[in-house]
Amino acid sequence: MIRDAHGAPDLAELVLADARVRGKRAQGGTASGTASGTAWAPASVPTSTGHDPRSILILAIVVATLAMVIAWTASFGGDDGGPLEATGSTPKQDVAPAGAGATLPATPAADAAPAPIVGIDLQVGRVTTSVSAGQATVRVGVRNAGTLPHAGGTGAQLLVLLDGARVGASGIGAIAANGAATVVDVPLYSCSSGAHSLVVVADVAGVVREADERNNAQALPTSFSC
Repeated sequence: MIRDAHGAPDLAELVLADARVRGKRAQGGTASGTASGTAWAPASVPTSTGHDPRSILILAIVVATLAMVIAWTASFGGDDGGPLEATGSTPKQDVAPAGAGATLPATPAADAAPAPIVGIDLQVGRVTTSVSAGQATVRVGVRNAGTLPHAGGTGAQLLVLLDGARVGASGIGAIAANGAATVVDVPLYSCSSGAHSLVVVADVAGVVREADERNNAQALPTSFSC
């Protein structure tokens, strides 16, 4: 058997050799057939193959090329005959699953603490009313949300308005910082039974320098039975 340089069968030479043998047989059959009037051909070869010799040659070259490629690939395979691994590729990294010693990035808290209010910040809190012996009183919780304390004796007053009229006022004492609060009672000048609109304002004259002057008042409906 004819073999190529790599030891694989040389298919091109085999096909060409077979074509030459078939051609010689065809020529001999034609010569003898001229006398008898019948074309001779081997049993394994049809009288009219329908193939051009050049097509057979091209097919043989293609088959031989494929055989060479297969032999070349096999000669450069790995030691175990497996496929080659591409060099320079990024090696796989083992990723530890969550809960198996893996460190997950910290997630910021959904409700972050608000930034501190620097300075003094007086705020009006809970407001209640009461009537005793015909005397109406408004009790107000005043809170200091700032980082600095409010000292007493500043002249800051808590003003109460009833239906838009001034009906009482009281001084605001000392309040510690960072959310501390105090209670201020404001006796009203007069008591009028029925439903009213009540407004409470802390430091109405603005004698205290605050971080936020917009949260010093609160309005709410109320009623008295005098």
